[in-house]
Amino acid sequence: MSKIEGTVAGVCISEGGIPRRMVDQIQIEAGGIIEDGHRFEEHSTAKRAVSLFDMELYSTASGESESCEPGSAGENIALRGVLLYKYAVGTTIQVGEVQLKIERIWVPCYTRSESTNKVVANKANAAGCFASVIVPGVVKAGVAVAILNAVQSDE
Repeated sequence: MSKIEGTVAGVCISEGGIPRRMVDQIQIEAGGIIEDGHRFEEHSTAKRAVSLFDMELYSTASGESESCEPGSAGENIALRGVLLYKYAVGTTIQVGEVQLKIERIWVPCYTRSESTNKVVANKANAAGCFASVIVPGVVKAGVAVAILNAVQSDE
């Protein structure tokens, strides 16, 4: 594994839409995550198999100091310490035993807290990413996250 950048703060699924709810672990396959749904059929593609978002960006996205729990932006994997905005499309990431490739930068429209159901627009355009699956497997909170092949973002 390359240099460890951070950890998984939480893993989340939903029947479609947000928030996604935290679960103990997720099983990631080439086409996506077992038991994870999508609100729109066009969202269910191999290049959008997994969504990732940095916990550090929740205060930026919500514009508030109160923290959101993992899944509030609709991500499957909430990261801590990685800072995805530093990396561009093509970057490969090791998440525990799983390898992912960033396919698209993703700006959630809003966040929705599972505990309070409060909806807040993402006026700051805080971004996460969609990724395809290179190596499938199981991911759970606490596993290490490393950047394997970094493509630096222009930002």
